Amino acid sequence: EDLASTVRDRLADLLAEGTTTVEAKSGYGLSFDDELKQLRALRRAAEDQPVTVVPTFLGAHEVPDEYRSDRAGYIELLVQELIPAVAAERLARFCDVFCDRGVYTVDEARTILLAGAARTAVAVPPPPVMLACTHSAKLPSSTLVTSAMSPRP
Repeated sequence: EDLASTVRDRLADLLAEGTTTVEAKSGYGLSFDDELKQLRALRRAAEDQPVTVVPTFLGAHEVPDEYRSDRAGYIELLVQELIPAVAAERLARFCDVFCDRGVYTVDEARTILLAGAARTAVAVPPPPVMLACTHSAKLPSSTLVTSAMSPRP
């Protein structure tokens, strides 16, 4: 509840400055439980706020230390467990990946984003201009976007 309270305070500050819509991303927990905790806190914080909060799942913000030697294992966790859990609870409207040199490659980002799209996540490709030239603009945005991050009936 402390996290939700902190988010509420920040939303109030943003509203005071005239902001009415905010995209808020997870991605700093880098574990199954922490990613869901962040997105649930966003939901609770946004419930009675005049600011529209657009939650984005960014579990692929970084490769956690414990997966440095098993990148494929973390990508599998994202694809097989985290994205389906986020979708099942409808915790996010979008799925994003930090595609840049030293983080996720274009191929890894494509795998994660397509998994999000397959689970009816609205998968957002990384912006084509990041910190390094990674050719992320090659990600097929038209094949990644679907209706919403929620389970299909």
